[in-house]
Amino acid sequence: MCGIAGVLALSENGKSLFPFLPAAIQKLHLRGPDRHKIHENGDFSGAHARLSIIDLSEASDQPFISEDGRYILLLNGEIFNFREIRAELEGQGRTFKTSGDVEVALQAFMHYGPACLEKFNGFFAIAVYDNQKKSLFLARDRYGIKPLYYYQDGQNLIFASEMKAMLEFPIKRELDEASFRDYFQFTYIPEPYTMLKNVHKLPAAHYAEVKNGEFELKQWYEIPEEKYEGSYEDAQKDLRELMEDSVAKRMISDVPLGAFLSGGIDSSIVSVLAARQNSKMEVFSITFPDHPYYDESTYAKEVAKMHGLNQQLIPVREKDFLDALPKVLDYLDEPFADSSAIAVYVL
Repeated sequence: MCGIAGVLALSENGKSLFPFLPAAIQKLHLRGPDRHKIHENGDFSGAHARLSIIDLSEASDQPFISEDGRYILLLNGEIFNFREIRAELEGQGRTFKTSGDVEVALQAFMHYGPACLEKFNGFFAIAVYDNQKKSLFLARDRYGIKPLYYYQDGQNLIFASEMKAMLEFPIKRELDEASFRDYFQFTYIPEPYTMLKNVHKLPAAHYAEVKNGEFELKQWYEIPEEKYEGSYEDAQKDLRELMEDSVAKRMISDVPLGAFLSGGIDSSIVSVLAARQNSKMEVFSITFPDHPYYDESTYAKEVAKMHGLNQQLIPVREKDFLDALPKVLDYLDEPFADSSAIAVYVL
C-alpha cells in the first residue's frame, strides 16, 4: 500500500497550490512510511509515499520518470503479472533498468496507451503526466480496490489516495446533502460521490484523461455476462485453480508477508492457500477476551491447527477499542458504519 497525490495546473494561478503538496503527502504517511518524494515539472507536481514491497531499491522510487523525461508515473498498488508484461515488452525491443512493477507499468502505458489497463492483473490507482501533450491520465483497477479521489475547478485538478490529503489544499468544502442521505441508507457513501460536492471518487474500472482543461471519463472494463457451460464438478475444479493462482500471484514480494485469519470461510481459504506458497508465513487472528460472544478465534485456531499454520493471536480488549476509536474516526475519510474497522486498526 502506497499513497499518491498531485496537482495539474490548468492556469498560471493553479500553480499556487504546488506548495500544499508536501503537507498532503505527509497525510498519507501511514500508507507509505518508507520514503516520500515530490517531482515538479511545468504544469504538474506529483508526490508519492512509498511502502516498499517489490524492488526495494531507490531505483523504483516514485514519481517514476521516463528516460526521455516525457512521462511521470505515480502508482499505488501492484501489477501481479508484471513479469509477463515485461517479457512481452522486451520482445518489442524495450529495455528496463529496474526489477519491479513500477517501470513495467510506465513502459506498458508508453507502448499501449490506455489499453495497457486491460493487460494489468492487479489492484492499482495510477496517474501518468505527459509533459509533451500536457495531459494527465488517471485510472483505477477493475474493482476499485485502490482508492483515488479528485477535485477540479477552472484553475486546477487535484488528486490523492485519500480525502485527508485533498483537504490539505484550499479547496471549496460544501456538504453534498444527497451523499449525506445515502450514508444513512447504505451505511457508506457509494462512488463516485463523497461528502463534499466538488470531490469525487474515480469510479472503479474507469480512467480519466485531462487535456486542455477538458476532463473525459471512460469505462475500460465491465464484468462479462458469460454463462458458465461446465458441470458442477468442472466449476469446483476451476474455482480451486483460480483461487490457487490468484493467491500465488499475490505472494510475489521482497519483504515478509502475513495474512489475517478471522476463522470465516474466506480468510481461512486464503490463509491456507497462502501458507502452501510460503510455509514460514504468519497468520494473525483477533480475540475478544472481554466479549466472548463476539470472539470467533476458536474457529481460527481450529483452521490453524488443522493446516499447521504459524498463528499469532492478538487480544483486543474493551480498553483497546476505546483507545483506538479517536484514531480510527480521525483516519476514516468519511462516515463508515462497520465497527470491524476498529479491530482491524488495532491489528
